[in-house]
Amino acid sequence: MTGTSAEYLGARPLRKILCARPVVLVIGPPGVGKTSVACRIAESCGGAPYRYLGAAALEEALERTARRRGAWEDALVEAPALVLDGPRYLSTRTAALWFLRELVESRSLVGRRTILCEVDDDGTAPALQDALAPGLLVTLALRFPGSRSGRRRVARRIADRLEVSPEAIQGTENLDPWRYDQVSDAIRAWRARDP
Repeated sequence: MTGTSAEYLGARPLRKILCARPVVLVIGPPGVGKTSVACRIAESCGGAPYRYLGAAALEEALERTARRRGAWEDALVEAPALVLDGPRYLSTRTAALWFLRELVESRSLVGRRTILCEVDDDGTAPALQDALAPGLLVTLALRFPGSRSGRRRVARRIADRLEVSPEAIQGTENLDPWRYDQVSDAIRAWRARDP
């Protein structure tokens, strides 16, 4: 499934399949909102509290697991929901992929949700999709809004959040590259010029 992060971060309920499958893989370009969406899925579908591991913490956990001969820490196995933000280069790291698959599958067997965010387009997503049992995983591909009106709506929300005049969004739909952080920077720059 695809969509923008705004579709998954708003007040609307999440799509049922995101809560029905025990594993969600969130992919998309840098800055598209993968981490925010993953955390929302963990909160909404996985039960609180959820556990979050960024890329560095995940690498450390993988190293500890290797030293423990494949045994993951109980806190990671037993968390109601687990967000793993940034497994990297798993297509070339067979042992890491195997350890991660074991963690995800053992968690899913006891009804625990795992949400993975791919940081780079490095082959990790296809490796995970191939490694996990069919029917276990749903992939959510996030994208930036493509239409000018969609980009303006997002810019208006950012301006509102920053408490800046709606005039600040003029021209933001034409930014290249168009990313949420670029829009925020342009609105802040407008505010600095015209307080």
